[in-house]
Amino acid sequence: MSCQTVQPDSGLQIRKAILSDAGNMDLLNRKILPENYPMSDWLFVLGKYPSYSFVAYDEDKLVGYVLGLVVSNEGLIASLAVDKDYRRRHIAECLMGQSLSELKKTFHNVKLNVRVGNTPAQNLYTKFGFTKSKCEKSYYQDGEDGYEMILAF
Repeated sequence: MSCQTVQPDSGLQIRKAILSDAGNMDLLNRKILPENYPMSDWLFVLGKYPSYSFVAYDEDKLVGYVLGLVVSNEGLIASLAVDKDYRRRHIAECLMGQSLSELKKTFHNVKLNVRVGNTPAQNLYTKFGFTKSKCEKSYYQDGEDGYEMILAF
């Protein structure tokens, strides 16, 4: 999938995330996802693995991000979020595509975890070729099970 599906005249800019994006990424994460990270984690990941995370801005408003990193010599998509007002504009697809393109240069596999009840996210990941490798009971803090999904290049 390509970023061509995001309308160029929409005012959206998609680029690699930098350290100064950490605060906005954290705010968006807290706004729409139940799993949150301390600021030190955002800064660590963006500082240590600068090639794998991307952001989408509408003017000066962060509207989406993907947080990619490395765990045990494998790529990991730790988090993907798009502001509810900006969904269905292919932003998530573009962010994932950019991150996976970079991860593919170095790794043979990329993993991620997704809530069992988050069918839209599972469908997105399946479009990229991810398959469910296992179900982890009570993976999330609220007790919901999570699927581990893997993409082999």
